[in-house]
Amino acid sequence: SMKMGTNVLLHFLGTDSQDLAKKMAGEASDRFVGDHWSEGPEGLPLLSGVSAWLQCTVVSLVEVEFAAMVALRVKAGEMGDTQDALVYHQRDYGRAVAR
Repeated sequence: SMKMGTNVLLHFLGTDSQDLAKKMAGEASDRFVGDHWSEGPEGLPLLSGVSAWLQCTVVSLVEVEFAAMVALRVKAGEMGDTQDALVYHQRDYGRAVAR
């Protein structure tokens, strides 16, 4: 479980990463089977082919009903290839579109 002071990697996926998104949303036992990740900063899993990632530390947790709001302090990060943002809406993947 996530606690204050926990280090995490936050990944930003683009439309080219839809298969990766489906894998990471699937069965927990299958998420890290394969070569789609490597060991990143502080031994955390770093996903391959993402648009960007941020290394963060949890600085605040606020429980809200059955979920939580999490505030992070960014320590480092890196940009990947430029892609349209991948979104998940109404049980389907797509790209973010400006209106």
